[in-house]
Amino acid sequence: MATLFGSLLSNANELANNLKGLAAEKVKVTFNDVQKGNTLFIKNIAGAVVYKQQIKTSGAYTKTFDLSKLEEGTYSTELDKDFEIIIKEFTVADGKVNFTAQKTVFKPVLRTKDNLILFSQISFSKKPTKIIVYYEDEMIYSETIDKTTHNIVNRTLKLEEDIKGAYKVVVKNSGKSYLKEFIL
Repeated sequence: MATLFGSLLSNANELANNLKGLAAEKVKVTFNDVQKGNTLFIKNIAGAVVYKQQIKTSGAYTKTFDLSKLEEGTYSTELDKDFEIIIKEFTVADGKVNFTAQKTVFKPVLRTKDNLILFSQISFSKKPTKIIVYYEDEMIYSETIDKTTHNIVNRTLKLEEDIKGAYKVVVKNSGKSYLKEFIL
């Protein structure tokens, strides 16, 4: 019983500290299950990168940051993994850091096979997804997919086999863009 009470008291103290905000000089960021080669970003509200680090080892990742030099405002840490981006939003104000939200954005899967473009994406955001295909830098296909009824989107696009050259597929969703370039 004493151990349970001690854990509850510890969790309550931790919650109270989070509500007050963390000192900007010592902010610990933790991500579980990172893989070697994943990339960690800290971005401002405009999306400008203020910090970038490629993860060197797989497992749990913890790093203490000094965010006291950041201007007051809204920022995010983004762990860019193979198929998802884990985003932790935070604000900096009066020398304190407050984490406000966490979300996961699933990246689209784009594959090419012969003259086919195979597209798949899981998204719990109701925002539309836009797919644009370019041939030699000229747009040849564009589609906006409304996702009010489905969280999973699949598309197969067939290109003309006899039109050889450089292709580019751009997918836009939830304020992010993804690019796949290939030669047919």
